Amino acid sequence: MSKRICSRWAAEDRLTVLSDIDVVVVVDDPSYKSLENMLAVKRRAEELGLPVDVWLDVKISTEEEFKQLIDKGVYRKVIEVS
Repeated sequence: MSKRICSRWAAEDRLTVLSDIDVVVVVDDPSYKSLENMLAVKRRAEELGLPVDVWLDVKISTEEEFKQLIDKGVYRKVIEVS
């Protein structure tokens, strides 16, 4: 499993105070794609110090789904984190 922080607006120089942070967790097993896991990522980010009022958009996708989003231009800037 890998985590990727993606940006739609920052890559287009349209970042504002209302912009959200897109976090894509790429999984091998589609069964990990659940609301429970998305909420767990949000809770962990808050435990690590992310303010609760920051708009965090968590997505879980397979590698193939993620590559399709990249190819479609949905995400233009990707930062891989471990």
